[in-house]
Amino acid sequence: MRLAALVTALLVAGPIASSEAPAPADLTTVQWSWLPVPDARCDDDTQTGLGVSPGTSPDLIVYLDGGGACWTAEMCLEARTSRRGPWREHELRERIPRFRGTLFDRSEPRNPFRTWTYVFVPYCTGDVHSGNRAATYVTSSGERGTLQHRGRANVLAFAERLARLFPDTRRLVIAGSSAGGYGTLVNYDVLRRRWPGAKGYLVDDSGPALRGLPAPRIRDAWWSAWGTPQAVEAFCPECARDISEVWRALSRRWPGDRIAFLSSVRDETMRWYLCVDADAFERALRATVGEVLEPLPNVRTFLVGSESHTMLNAPEEFGGSELWRWLSRMVEDDPGWSSRRPLEQDVADAHRIPKKPAEKAPKPNPGCASMGP
Repeated sequence: MRLAALVTALLVAGPIASSEAPAPADLTTVQWSWLPVPDARCDDDTQTGLGVSPGTSPDLIVYLDGGGACWTAEMCLEARTSRRGPWREHELRERIPRFRGTLFDRSEPRNPFRTWTYVFVPYCTGDVHSGNRAATYVTSSGERGTLQHRGRANVLAFAERLARLFPDTRRLVIAGSSAGGYGTLVNYDVLRRRWPGAKGYLVDDSGPALRGLPAPRIRDAWWSAWGTPQAVEAFCPECARDISEVWRALSRRWPGDRIAFLSSVRDETMRWYLCVDADAFERALRATVGEVLEPLPNVRTFLVGSESHTMLNAPEEFGGSELWRWLSRMVEDDPGWSSRRPLEQDVADAHRIPKKPAEKAPKPNPGCASMGP
């Protein structure tokens, strides 16, 4: 009865521009619908929405997608270092085949979320799901453009709709990768409060809120461009001077919830955005894990010794069964759920991995140079 009611709710809650409405009789494969949300906008001011796939259990996972970030004219208008709009049903349909083997794969027997309802939150605002302002950028050549950094405003609009659609949620996971990982930290509190009776879990995949990183000048540039402070100041006023304080703030605010952080120790992609080399990133990561995360009773980490970026998009590449088991223990409230340390040999290998001949060295991040020393 719950599934039929849920599908009906989806269909009457607003127009779903999809020719593939959820099939109540067959959920062995992922059936997705596109749910437009009128107040949600991409950076180009086009309307966006949500991907929804109803499950058979009263459990809900909300996944915030990644796709870079930008905070200067060179990044936003020239290098285009973040995923741009539009992001609508067409983009969802193109993305669905890449869900195979991920937490959205109902055919994967090790997937602890295979019976859950899935919500996919697109990313097209360049602000790690944290912004609420329009920014006008002007390049050195005179090119001008205004981007709608409305990621946080979008989440607020999504939260209102989702709370109405799924009021009886039993377990709630807020997960995200890369920019979406940062988005989980910024938005967990506001989303979590929509389901006060649920059991809550946060999974930040490769969105590292580290002590000392980004450097203050870059952090301030982020927040100035995106309008982020209003998204975090209510629950983490300390974040204005140290973004790593978000871990303590969320742990204190939701002591009964479980919080997970997944990361490679020398994540090449995040190093580029944070404007640091591999050694500096690893030092900051290890210091944050040891001094901030490990003392928190409800936070655990899953670290791998590599330069790779994101795990939820390809669990098989990061321990396979080990990662699936770790996530299962988390959401099953297993008392044996513990942090995973990378093997020292893996870390040693990550320090000396040669670049493949065909690989091109990434271009310097223009956002780093423009910030000065």
